[in-house]
Amino acid sequence: MKALFHKELRNLMSLFPVFFLLFCGDIIVVPLTQPLDEVSWFEIHSGLSADSIGPFLFYLMGIIVAYSLFPREYEERTIEFLHSLPVSRGQIFMAKWMAGTVLILAVCLCHEITNAVMQMGNGDSLTSAQFRWATLLKLLFLSSTTALVGLAHGLLLSFGRQFGFLFLGFAAWGVGWLQSQYPYLHFLDPLSMAKPNFRGMSLIIPWSALSWHVITSLLALLVSYRLWSSRGHQGTYLLVQRAKLHRKKLGCLTGVALIVLVVLFLGLDDSEPAEEAPSYATARIETDHYNLTFPVSLRGRALKLASQADSIYRYVDEQMGEVRKERIIADLTDVSREHLGIASLNKIRVDIASNQEPELLEHILCHETVHVFCFRLSGPRGRQHLEHLGFFSEGTAEYFAFERAPSSRSRRDARRHALAMYKHHRLDFSTLVSAQTAEKYDENVNYTLGELWVDALVECYGKDAPARVWKAIGREDGPRLEAALVFWQDSLQAAGYSFERVRSRWLEQLKQLEKQESEFLEQLPRIRGTAVVYDGEIYLEATSDRPLPAGWEIVARVRTPHGKEARTVKGDSDSEPGQFSAYVPSGYGDVFDYQFGVDFSESAYPFFEEWKSHKG
Repeated sequence: MKALFHKELRNLMSLFPVFFLLFCGDIIVVPLTQPLDEVSWFEIHSGLSADSIGPFLFYLMGIIVAYSLFPREYEERTIEFLHSLPVSRGQIFMAKWMAGTVLILAVCLCHEITNAVMQMGNGDSLTSAQFRWATLLKLLFLSSTTALVGLAHGLLLSFGRQFGFLFLGFAAWGVGWLQSQYPYLHFLDPLSMAKPNFRGMSLIIPWSALSWHVITSLLALLVSYRLWSSRGHQGTYLLVQRAKLHRKKLGCLTGVALIVLVVLFLGLDDSEPAEEAPSYATARIETDHYNLTFPVSLRGRALKLASQADSIYRYVDEQMGEVRKERIIADLTDVSREHLGIASLNKIRVDIASNQEPELLEHILCHETVHVFCFRLSGPRGRQHLEHLGFFSEGTAEYFAFERAPSSRSRRDARRHALAMYKHHRLDFSTLVSAQTAEKYDENVNYTLGELWVDALVECYGKDAPARVWKAIGREDGPRLEAALVFWQDSLQAAGYSFERVRSRWLEQLKQLEKQESEFLEQLPRIRGTAVVYDGEIYLEATSDRPLPAGWEIVARVRTPHGKEARTVKGDSDSEPGQFSAYVPSGYGDVFDYQFGVDFSESAYPFFEEWKSHKG
């Protein structure tokens, strides 16, 4: 029995290199194409993705191994030699099944080991508990079980030789049809065992599906044992030999069966593909510095962001020098049409449903994390002077986010926005620090002109200058100052800096930008428009005073009177170039504010004209 097992194992070893390349080839490809210290476990391990084809490949491996055991022996007539040995037919079956099982377990183990080895280079993923040995062992258990179920099914199907694949195809269609009619029967699919399902960071083992398929595979093994261990198996061989005499008719029938099978599969699912959307069910990830709550349906995005979260925190900590090392509560379930993220003293919100670019999500997380540091450094006094801090708060966050996390957000286009606002609306520092400026024009001016101000501060006094200014703002003995200009002169002086030097450098940068972007300023139009009423409906209509460059378009925003939340409105796609027309969304009534602007880049804020009021 032992010698027979070794002989079967040697015969199967020719399959091992093929399976190794299929399941473990990433250990050769990934280090040559990606930096392992930046790749998360989720990106490396395909088994963690709900749409992975891994379960199918493991099941298929079991089928292939099964077909390599008995049919080949009978086709080549080598089975007669085995029957001449002093071993029973049952022992032959057991030796072959055990050899197939060992090969499958070896491949599955190599698959997990190679993924673990690649993961070892990502220190953030290890320290942030993205890589977990418990999850790896569960994945090994589920993939091995799926492949062994495929082996059991394959041993039964291989009794029918090549026709077994037709039976498998019709069985797969039947299971799919039952699932479409009765969704609670999803466990009938053997691939459902290896589909990852998580509760937070814990991989859930589907015990109900597992129990069902273990029992049915044991029954399949028992039937296969009886068939392959009896003399009845010779009947299938004789049937195949007779079928060769009628190969044309049989080929036609097989072709018809395949066509029917394809048609059945094509008609199995006629539903529209569902869009990826946040789920009401949530889970949590804990890193060294964050507690992140995310929709379970967007787990992939959340894991990619979480894998970079602590490195972002450490970067911000190096720049800002936070005093209190408190964890940040990060809510990734927020969905907003207008805001990428929101921050408060100990909590941030990031919209991962509307933004799927990993680099952009890192940019947002870095931006909001800087806000948290600013709140903590400025303390109660900073909260007393919030009306003076808008441009500096957003500017600091944008400056360090651009430095740490390059993304589709363009720094050059952001500074074009700053230049356009500065030139067209004749802004200066006194208007920049006024809350009325954002209300009158565009709150995004705080991001772009503020980022340029912080850049001027850094050029004058170094990278630690923003943190020192925030600490000066938060000093306990600081006076309560109502005038914005006096407040900023006092804050920079308390930090050891010259307010006039920073403002002068800021104005110099704007002058330099004006020279560099002279062509952009010449192309930038003035948008003139109004709200009109047609048949009881209110429309926004506008025109440009010059032709718009390719890719530029007129946009509009509406809000409740002097409200903080503005909603962007896209124009009618049939409008002529340089023209804009759009219906005012319901819910604003006859009294609302509106403004027109031009969207000159997908990677920056649009440039807007002054807000106007419609009073019915």
